[in-house]
Amino acid sequence: MTTPAAVDVGLAARVAATLTGLTALTALAIHLAAGAATRDLLGFGFGGVEPTFADAAAIFANNARVLAAVLVAAAGVRLGFAEAGDRWERAALTALRTVCDAVIVLGCTLHVLVIGAAFGAYGTRTLAATALHAPGELAAFSLALALYLRARRGAAGPTAFAATAGLALAALAVAALAETFAY
Repeated sequence: MTTPAAVDVGLAARVAATLTGLTALTALAIHLAAGAATRDLLGFGFGGVEPTFADAAAIFANNARVLAAVLVAAAGVRLGFAEAGDRWERAALTALRTVCDAVIVLGCTLHVLVIGAAFGAYGTRTLAATALHAPGELAAFSLALALYLRARRGAAGPTAFAATAGLALAALAVAALAETFAY
């Protein structure tokens, strides 16, 4: 019998590819249909951030809060595989899983739309502004979303949670430093 890997990198890569593809399609649609109007709506200045550790810490903390929400949702859906007592407890766990699914899908959809809109409206300016930190953020959130999917199937234990959280937080820390100091 083989033991599942603590961190499912393959699933995380598929999640990242899906999110990237959906973002690219959104960017293309925005670029073709409403690039100028979206630029007016977004009003990005591309001024960057101050190259200080305080700013890097603030970026990290903001992203870590979102990551924590995904990890908490993963833990919540994993509860559904515990020994449920009566039918009310099972119903409550099913409702929790449904709410978590909805929040995860909504959050991903909003991120894809906003990031896709930025790329569609500003093109290479957005690419230049995100090239160094976006891959780390995408990796971190894809790892957490892969854990969520595994937890939903009951295939994520404490080792998977700890390993994924640690790796994702490390990726966010590197991304925050890159966003702050690399430009």
